[in-house]
Amino acid sequence: MSETIGGFSATRVSWSLSKTVDGQFQQTSCYEGNAEGFGVVYGTLNITRPLSEAGDFSGGTCTYAGMGLSEDGSAVAGLGEGTWNRPGSEMRFNLSLMINVSDGSKVRSEGVIDYTQGTPTWTGTNYVA
Repeated sequence: MSETIGGFSATRVSWSLSKTVDGQFQQTSCYEGNAEGFGVVYGTLNITRPLSEAGDFSGGTCTYAGMGLSEDGSAVAGLGEGTWNRPGSEMRFNLSLMINVSDGSKVRSEGVIDYTQGTPTWTGTNYVA
């Protein structure tokens, strides 16, 4: 198993649905929270797929863009790709991302987005990739 960087917790602050230039359905969710090793974090998760699959919550691919602002004033940005899936019937989704960070490091992020308590939360653990 990889070295653990630390846990993270974020809350969804906005959500939008749109049509891409090539006619696909895109869901964009923005999150704010805290992540050990990164400080205050802001991130955007995108799920893009054909309209005919928009109501299928079984899983698929996703992209991520985020930024971490540390207490010492430093900042890093990251771009990632990964997968999501719904393991049961509740509105909870597992996410697995590989993120390239602006400082040259790579992070494997494993988390769960939980819609069952009102405002969606995204919690999990980041690992050195």
